[in-house]
Amino acid sequence: MNEITLYKSPLKALRLIALSSLFVIPSVYFLATEQTFRKPHTETILWISTCFFSLGYVVGFINLFDRRPQITIKREGIWDRRLKFDRILWVDILDAYLYHIRTPLLKTKSQSFISIVLTPEVSDKIKSPKWVENFNYEAGAQKANINVSDISVNKDKLLNAIIQLTKEQPKNRAAIISKLNLK
Repeated sequence: MNEITLYKSPLKALRLIALSSLFVIPSVYFLATEQTFRKPHTETILWISTCFFSLGYVVGFINLFDRRPQITIKREGIWDRRLKFDRILWVDILDAYLYHIRTPLLKTKSQSFISIVLTPEVSDKIKSPKWVENFNYEAGAQKANINVSDISVNKDKLLNAIIQLTKEQPKNRAAIISKLNLK
């Protein structure tokens, strides 16, 4: 086995659907029973809540049934479907580190990324809008960031595997990839 393919986690998609249901089901119940509301605009607020949190169903079901590979690790390099880049070769990676974008009010980890430090030649080829570059600079990220929040993988093991594969000789990479357990 000379490659590892990682997919979206169905459990995280089901969690999103369940959390959306906590808001949609009560709102629909109150709207369906046609109770007289004491405060004005309560019906409008319930409709807005229903419509907004129903988007969680859409995103959750898309993630649940999306069976396309998200990340592929091969002997030559790593490929992420969300990056607008064909493949990042191991020789082009200088370093990698894990960082989280936190929710300011809750102080919890919202999104986890593996940020990949690339050689200047490859980094210059990646074009992104100015606001994305500013956001990456403020967040402490690089131009190549792999989102691992919705993928069923151990983030630390994936990071260690990327670092190990960048330092390894090309002839030994296939053997290392075949022994990796990223769950």
